[in-house]
Amino acid sequence: MPNHRNQTPNWQPIRQLPLIVRMIDDGLVDTVKQYETLQQASSRPHVLV
Repeated sequence: MPNHRNQTPNWQPIRQLPLIVRMIDDGLVDTVKQYETLQQASSRPHVLV
């Protein structure tokens, strides 16, 4: 397991903000889709094995 306390931030210029926002938005969309998939499987947990 990596030790995150000793890592230095990878600073980005402010002009990269739209890219960073898009990456966060895409990650959120993917997470919501995965959550919805798992919700559908909650009544049938045997399908996740």
